[in-house]
Amino acid sequence: MKLFTNLRKLISELATLPDTDRVALPENLALPDGDGGYAVLLGPAARFLVQADGAPPRMGYRPWLTVSALRRVFAGAGSDDDALLSALSFQLDRAVPSASADDHPPPLEWPTHATDDERLAWWQACARAYADLWEGHASQAGLAPSSRAELDALEQRLGCPLPPLLRAYHTRIGALNLCENLCSVTQADLASIEPLRAAYPGIADILEDAHDAEAQWQLVDQLVAFGDYLGNGNVWCFHRETGEVWYFDHDSAPMLTRMFSDVGGYLDALMYKCLLEVHEQEDDEDTLRRHLGDAIVDKWMY
Repeated sequence: MKLFTNLRKLISELATLPDTDRVALPENLALPDGDGGYAVLLGPAARFLVQADGAPPRMGYRPWLTVSALRRVFAGAGSDDDALLSALSFQLDRAVPSASADDHPPPLEWPTHATDDERLAWWQACARAYADLWEGHASQAGLAPSSRAELDALEQRLGCPLPPLLRAYHTRIGALNLCENLCSVTQADLASIEPLRAAYPGIADILEDAHDAEAQWQLVDQLVAFGDYLGNGNVWCFHRETGEVWYFDHDSAPMLTRMFSDVGGYLDALMYKCLLEVHEQEDDEDTLRRHLGDAIVDKWMY
């Protein structure tokens, strides 16, 4: 257990603290509400207690965020007060849904949202409901938003921008462990967002004797893996220029199949699949087949 007398001291030591440790705030300190309330964290009443996750609550304190979540909040942020408050507002206003999302998972309905904001809010509610199903609580830990600095660094590594809805997903939600796995924005040992050629080097063996190898390589080099499916080697990719979503299947032909016109279409279908599990109807494919067609569902799931 460690006590920090102000936010700056806590930030300066975040790198030395275990990811899963939880930060607590004084009970008499109003929790930030995203409407100017974050300024209280820079005031004299703020005292930050950090202790191991699962440790008994300390009298006079209430749990807030994990150390790993706070690291994401302040990654790339400046050091002045405005920059710190901006980082908190940018990340947490988008990352923490209303409490009602814990008790009422979205109904099992195909999405028909009019705006991107409505779509993102639905994705967020679905991700939290799925986390609640498997983790026992729909907590902030189920979400993992990325900072603007992390996303900018990724785009620089890729040499192309992320599709807007994929960037918005990782800015606001970022959950990776759904009914299928999404790839990490930051570099990781497994399943980072990266060019398909790097994500599955064995493509060279698959195309070694292919009659259309040159054309296939041209397409491969336009694709960036962003989803790891079930960890079986098949991956979801976006096209650098068109934003279309392609499915790489290392087991059966065709190796590459165009599946969705954009990342939003895939994430809609993925979140609906999550809801099928939440509502205990994971064997019901009728709606997926009605909206996507038999060819896509069969290629995807069989």
